[in-house]
Amino acid sequence: MSKKSFTDKLKYINAITEKLDGTFSSLSIELYKTIINNFVDKLEKDGQTIANTPNNLKLIAAIETIYNKFATQQMPAVASEINTGATGISEYNVDYFSEFAGDRNYQATTQRVQRVIRDRLGITADTNGKRVNLKEGGYMDSLLKDNTIKNELKTLSYREVANGIGFQAFKKGLEKFIVGDKESIGGFRQFYRNYAYDIYTEIDAQESVLLAKELDLQYFFYEGTIIESSRDFCRKRAGKLFSTEEAAEWIKDPWIKKNFEKGYILSYNPLTDRGLFGCRHVPRFVSKEVAWALRPELKKNA
Repeated sequence: MSKKSFTDKLKYINAITEKLDGTFSSLSIELYKTIINNFVDKLEKDGQTIANTPNNLKLIAAIETIYNKFATQQMPAVASEINTGATGISEYNVDYFSEFAGDRNYQATTQRVQRVIRDRLGITADTNGKRVNLKEGGYMDSLLKDNTIKNELKTLSYREVANGIGFQAFKKGLEKFIVGDKESIGGFRQFYRNYAYDIYTEIDAQESVLLAKELDLQYFFYEGTIIESSRDFCRKRAGKLFSTEEAAEWIKDPWIKKNFEKGYILSYNPLTDRGLFGCRHVPRFVSKEVAWALRPELKKNA
């Protein structure tokens, strides 16, 4: 697989990431409509304000049931979309690493690696990938059932009702929180887009690392573009060639140490965690011959 083909894979990852973000954007609108129809429109009013009554407080408590039902109905399709994206990434990786396989049973290797990735995601799917099931308590199941937005919705509602907010102002506030407006992204979309922008690069990195280990590849380029918000950690490494031994030293980088000290991370794998949250860079593994030709000192240290 040529460098161009690898670039095509990165373009594919960017495309499915944007598509997933669009899915969450659409879902935020559906969630807002669901909250309005099943909660807000049932609230008791005192003139143009929302009344602070026992019945309204009960309705706020019912947000949990409304949100859980919404997630149960809508989120399996998200899991199916992610599974389709992961399958596409695997197809690129199967092609890329095949040139390093030699006479090994490469098909068995890729199937085993793909099973590991699906297991880590907590996804099972039928042979055509259309019917997707989530393992109870698995990564995807936990992500799609996360309570963060649901709890923030309840907290916002309790506060505004207690303050006697106007009915229309309450609806507008909920819309801004869930969907967003011209100036900001809504909480629902923001929460899940953070994962959307991480999950595919994480899948690719994990799969690449597992295949590289199977094929004994120990050198890689730190691939990906630099944008305005790129961290110094990635700016220092983008486009450069490293050995896996050199990457092991990244745990000493100030950025990584800072996240350890603040308790944001408890462990660090340089090849799969890279620049941490939101990092869009991925390892592109190469043969030792290519690596040694570009950096002869690596051969001396091998």
